[in-house]
Amino acid sequence: MAASPDGVKAADGEPPGTYRLESVGELAEAESAVSKFLETREDAVKFLIRMTVNPRDALFSAGSMWMDEAREPFDDVCAGYSAGLAQSLEKMMSSLATVEGKLGPCTTNRLYALAYTVGAVQNALLGNDPDLVQELSALKQMGISTTAQDLRAEGLTERLMARVHPFLVEAASSPSAPN
Repeated sequence: MAASPDGVKAADGEPPGTYRLESVGELAEAESAVSKFLETREDAVKFLIRMTVNPRDALFSAGSMWMDEAREPFDDVCAGYSAGLAQSLEKMMSSLATVEGKLGPCTTNRLYALAYTVGAVQNALLGNDPDLVQELSALKQMGISTTAQDLRAEGLTERLMARVHPFLVEAASSPSAPN
């Protein structure tokens, strides 16, 4: 198999220099959907964390989400996050279902595992887990080495998506992945 500059290999029997660009495009679409869901979830979790520290500031910082004056601000903000999460989850699930035939179950399962694992990290951060041992172990099994301190820094989803990308490209371009 010939390797492309981005690491995606040509399928067996294809001439050298032929790359599985369709898999790269499908992978990018699926990664984007997972990333958008996780970023939406990260925003909601950050709001809940801020609510535990300083509820008034948290509500004022989410003021743009106050849409229904008949509801309490907290209820309105939570409804907004809930609607956004439902929509991005649906888009992620639809995207993964659509691309599974081209990427194969291995890559698709890794994307689901990534969404679940990052969600578990977000939950642990919400619960103020001091060491994140289980979450760090799960990330390491996915090929992501990091620290608890790194997981607490801004931009968690973006950093983890960037770190897992090479492993997803490898899975999508493996000989067992469908063409």
